[in-house]
Amino acid sequence: VGAELLRAYVAKHRPEADTTGLSESVRFKVRAIHEEMRASLFEENARIAKLKERAQREITSESVEKLIQSAVDSLTKSIAGDQQLYFPSFCSIVVSAVAALDARWLVMEKTAAQAGSRLVELKSAEGDWFLDELETISLNAAHFAELLKRFGQLSEKDFVAVMAIQPAYRSLQDLIHTCSFALAPELLNAMLRDERGWSEFSQALESISTTLKKVKDDSTQAFSALDVAKESYADLIRAPSHGVFGKVLAKLNQLFDAVEHHFANLYNAVQMQEPIPPRWMSVDVVKETSSLKTQTATMAFGQFYTDEEPLGFTKRFPAIFAFFKKCRLYVLCLKTATSAETPPELKSWFHHVTTAFSHRSPPGSSPNYVMPPVSARFLNVDSVVSPVKAFVSDVILQQMLGVPSEVLASVVLHYLPRLGLSIDDTIAQARHANAIVGLEPMVKRAIEGGLQRGILTRESLSSVSQHVSSLDRSWRRIDMTRRLERNAAVSQKTVLVIQLHLAQFQWFHDDFLTANNLSRQVGVCSPARNVVLGGLRKGCTTLQQYESTVNAQIEKLKGAELTIVQRLRWAAGSNPQLKEAIEEIGIVESI
Repeated sequence: VGAELLRAYVAKHRPEADTTGLSESVRFKVRAIHEEMRASLFEENARIAKLKERAQREITSESVEKLIQSAVDSLTKSIAGDQQLYFPSFCSIVVSAVAALDARWLVMEKTAAQAGSRLVELKSAEGDWFLDELETISLNAAHFAELLKRFGQLSEKDFVAVMAIQPAYRSLQDLIHTCSFALAPELLNAMLRDERGWSEFSQALESISTTLKKVKDDSTQAFSALDVAKESYADLIRAPSHGVFGKVLAKLNQLFDAVEHHFANLYNAVQMQEPIPPRWMSVDVVKETSSLKTQTATMAFGQFYTDEEPLGFTKRFPAIFAFFKKCRLYVLCLKTATSAETPPELKSWFHHVTTAFSHRSPPGSSPNYVMPPVSARFLNVDSVVSPVKAFVSDVILQQMLGVPSEVLASVVLHYLPRLGLSIDDTIAQARHANAIVGLEPMVKRAIEGGLQRGILTRESLSSVSQHVSSLDRSWRRIDMTRRLERNAAVSQKTVLVIQLHLAQFQWFHDDFLTANNLSRQVGVCSPARNVVLGGLRKGCTTLQQYESTVNAQIEKLKGAELTIVQRLRWAAGSNPQLKEAIEEIGIVESI
């Protein structure tokens, strides 16, 4: 087995080939690929270290859960003990918190709108993607809605609308997380192993992509072309002959189905919510959310997935197709390192590689390599998943911006009359004074009116505010812990993937790395290829030395077996009892 393995490896990869004959550009390419993979590994390890550092600053989930339960128990006891005093205070504080949360949400949405096509790369100072921040806000909004539903008589329609926002964001997160954590590594490994079925599978994807182009190019045949593409796509998912590639596609399709399902629920919930009267459109948050939706949405909310305008598939499939193509580019980068022929898809990257060494170091030293920007790289999981992130960014821009903040504004506006504030009078007074009608100032005015009428007291407001603030902080901490754990798991899996691929690349190009003294400058995988192959050769030589002895023993064993069988045959012929015993132990055929 060892000899067969050694022969197969040498025949396929020619590890002893002379690398001095490689062109300078090819050697630059091998070096550049190696540098990029090491840079990606360094970046992921740095990200993990930062996530661990942030996690150490957070309180454990068990402690936070106790704080939440304590705050809820205190609120329940206060409201039950003096409902006439604490119930209005509770409603006022929670509605005020929702208005403040809505203002933060609107700021985030406006930032996302300004980012536009750069939204896919928009991160906070801590390195969190914009979707993480939006999901956190939506989760807090859901918690406040549950509080109002439990203690403050929130309407069922408002409650359902608020609660539908967070699952929509979560489905987008699950899509990205699953692609990064599970699907991309599985797909890359399958392609590197040259699993059967890729050629037919990729041709089927290309055919569907070509058919979909007719939807845009020829409006007269748009729906017929779309039906053909969707039918071909469904057949591709159901086909059992595509192995790993078909399984990855089926899982991807389930994740996109979940996104459309949760967006449909959100759309239906928003449609059922009591609309904001046109006379209230001058309120700052309502006015800005309406303007935000007009600026960013390329289609009406809900049109993304409806049967009448089935644009969901025309956006879903290009993202899936691009995801598979990115994985293929990753693999091509590794497999064509020493090839003089560069695949067309990699020519722009190869041009950067060959020009990156233009600034030479002194003779005898290694040339300097300038790393391309992350967006121009192929050899990292972020690049592979970028088409899915781009899909998510488009969904946020075209469907979500302005909708959640308007839902919360509707909740606050319809709750203010219960706190004793006339919204129409407030708007009329603001217009008369040429002032802005602010949502948060309206809530403050309602609270001040409650204090003047004696419905509220500063003591009850302070007590409830402490509990609600404690809940708000605790919810954020739990969500932060969850996010850190999830992101750390993705980064750790990415490190394992890069380490595996880097080790494979170093094995295949061990001769080149050694010849250019790179094995000492960088961390080459251990054990090195020459050590393992040397061990295989030594083992094969030892086996060959024992081959004649082993063959002689085998022949001797066969001779002894023949002698035993012959003697048993003779004895069984004259001894019936011995024949019965031989039949019992199952060697009748031998005699």
